[in-house]
Amino acid sequence: MGVVGRWVGDLARDEHGQMVVEMAVVTPVMIVVAVVVANLVSFIAACARFDRVAPDAVMACAVSPAGEAIESGAQEHEVAQAIEGAMRPIARVTVEVTAQTAWEAYEEGRGDNDPSVGFSFAPHLTRYVCTLTYRPWPSVLSIAGVDAGVPGELRHECAFTIDRYRPGVLF
Repeated sequence: MGVVGRWVGDLARDEHGQMVVEMAVVTPVMIVVAVVVANLVSFIAACARFDRVAPDAVMACAVSPAGEAIESGAQEHEVAQAIEGAMRPIARVTVEVTAQTAWEAYEEGRGDNDPSVGFSFAPHLTRYVCTLTYRPWPSVLSIAGVDAGVPGELRHECAFTIDRYRPGVLF
């Protein structure tokens, strides 16, 4: 009984398994933190590229529309394609572009909150709102029947008011 009792006592005081238990507790937390940081860095990189590309795409594609192209949505589509082409290396992003005359934007009440929109006697001023939507990774993940994905998405928006007949001018 003395040998067995000493052996059980030694096992109870043994600290060799402590590191394994600590690693088992800390590793999932570290993985979650790493995924969050990777998604944050990717979103910030996408926003930085979007902020550089969107004004150039609006100035290049949205000036001098043919006829009533602004009402048909052709200019919006062309601007969105230009931005998406520049954003292609970054995964999990979508781009949406809406356009309306500055007068329509003012009537909707955006003129009160947005300094880029104001009352104007120039009917050819157009406000373009470019929206970047980023879906974090993993968006859908199921492990052993448990859903662990990120259900949300992050959005970044830029608004530009341009004069359709003066190329290269943003208001």
